Amino acid sequence: MKRLPNNIKNSILCLYSNQTFSVTDYYLSKATYEQALTKAGLTNVRFLFPTVSAEGQEKLGQEFWQDLLDYPPLIMIEGVRKS
Repeated sequence: MKRLPNNIKNSILCLYSNQTFSVTDYYLSKATYEQALTKAGLTNVRFLFPTVSAEGQEKLGQEFWQDLLDYPPLIMIEGVRKS
C-alpha cells in the first residue's frame, strides 16, 4: 500500500446491480485540514488515529495490524470552536 501524494484524487468505477457508478476519493494532507479548520474558527485541532488494544495485539500479533496503523482508512479530527 502507498500513500497518494498531496491533493491527488483516486477514482474507481463500480458495478452494482447491473448499474455502474464512480467513487472519487481525495487525499488531503494534514496541513490542508489544519488550515481549513483554523480558517473555520477551530483551535486545538488534533488528529486521532486508530490504535490497537493490548488484547488485540496479543491475540493477532503486531504484523496483523501494521497496515491499519501505517495506512489508516479513517481518522477522527477534534477541534474547539470559541462561542
